[in-house]
Amino acid sequence: MWGFWDKAHWRGARAALVVGDNLQLTAAGRRVLELFEHRWMTDETHNLAAGTQFTVRGFHGDYEVQVIVQGQEHTNLRQTFSLGNGPHTVNINVS
Repeated sequence: MWGFWDKAHWRGARAALVVGDNLQLTAAGRRVLELFEHRWMTDETHNLAAGTQFTVRGFHGDYEVQVIVQGQEHTNLRQTFSLGNGPHTVNINVS
């Protein structure tokens, strides 16, 4: 994106995502927001051992979760996973 606000965009309102002093979304702005919030991101909850869980909200792609216990990194408590459109399960055993 080369610009965001019509008052600071070199091509003005026709290319901006928001217009005016109240930052009203344009059609393009609504589309970008929809992509960010619903198509390119996910909101997933994953279960951990002992009845605990963590929730991940992030862009689709590859991630690595690392568990640190009392300030110590445990290399055996590191797990990679991918976020995408479909649901999936990530298991991390914490002992």
